[in-house]
Amino acid sequence: MVNKGLLETDILPNVSQPARYTGHELNARVGDHIGAEATMLLAFPDVYEVGMSYIGFKILYDIVNSNQAWAAERAFAPWPDMEAQMRAHGVPLYSLETYTSARDFDLMGFTLQYELTYSNVLCMLELAGIPARADERGEGDPIVIAGGPCASNPEPMAPFFDLVVVGDGEEAIADIMRATAQGKRDGASRADIVSRLAEIAGVYSPSLANRVERRVVADLDSAEYPRKFVVPFLEAVHDRVALEVMRGCSRGCRFCQAGMIYRPVRERGTANLCELAEALVRSSGYEELSLLSLSSADYTQVKELMSKLASKYGPEGIAVSLPSLRVDSFSIALARDAEKSRRTGLTFAPEAGTQRMRDI
Repeated sequence: MVNKGLLETDILPNVSQPARYTGHELNARVGDHIGAEATMLLAFPDVYEVGMSYIGFKILYDIVNSNQAWAAERAFAPWPDMEAQMRAHGVPLYSLETYTSARDFDLMGFTLQYELTYSNVLCMLELAGIPARADERGEGDPIVIAGGPCASNPEPMAPFFDLVVVGDGEEAIADIMRATAQGKRDGASRADIVSRLAEIAGVYSPSLANRVERRVVADLDSAEYPRKFVVPFLEAVHDRVALEVMRGCSRGCRFCQAGMIYRPVRERGTANLCELAEALVRSSGYEELSLLSLSSADYTQVKELMSKLASKYGPEGIAVSLPSLRVDSFSIALARDAEKSRRTGLTFAPEAGTQRMRDI
């Protein structure tokens, strides 16, 4: 465990935005790391304010910590000033919940949102004292796993990961935790646990080169979704409640990676969404509620949902926003519903300047 006193007296006073590194925010889960049957460090290879905006991170955090036998904690890429201080004082990468060193977890899961963070993955592994290459890791090292959109093409980073989850992470995360806990009970070696995890659907092992099929949440309406978000101490990039109304996109634009890798289109029902919205707004104190999807106006019940949310939260001064809109699916009725709540923005994506190009 990292020396908390050293952080408070010698390191954090000398860095910008020290709240990035303290943890213990509202709704954070501080469980029994030592007594847990399986532990995972959810590592986001970008700065705190960016990582705390990512909904997939919140979903995985909630799923793992909903089981009292497991523990999931968080770590983010430090800003250069904090990185320099950590190196100077010999402080390893640590979790925000219990200040546990990254090397002391059973699993370390990176989410790969975009390629420019690949170098941050290697930096975080170095700070943690974990060998960068998977074939150089031994019994004392955690099993390093990748997931997220970029995991759809795992080979560029394959030498650095023991395993890669392809597809919807919430489908695989519980299976991974269960298999890890069972492996520890059986006294299995690290290599044996990696082999067991590679047998899980959607889990690719670069060393075994096994063929996998992408994991897909079949019924999004019954899928796990947090009812409490960890509320960051700093203003996040997306500082609001993010309510995922649907996943996938029916448009099939050829330039859009997300429209391909998140197929097929799946929706949540309005009753479920209204219940989730109420729980998230009341537990977080956010003043904005955003409907999250690749194209929010393509959600088949968007008019009904928008009307209900705007009527309920508008009088309370809570904004209801519609990001990622296509011009051809936006309507005057939606604009009027949005007008009922506190003023917010509308983001349109024209895609191309002519209909011929849009058809392509």
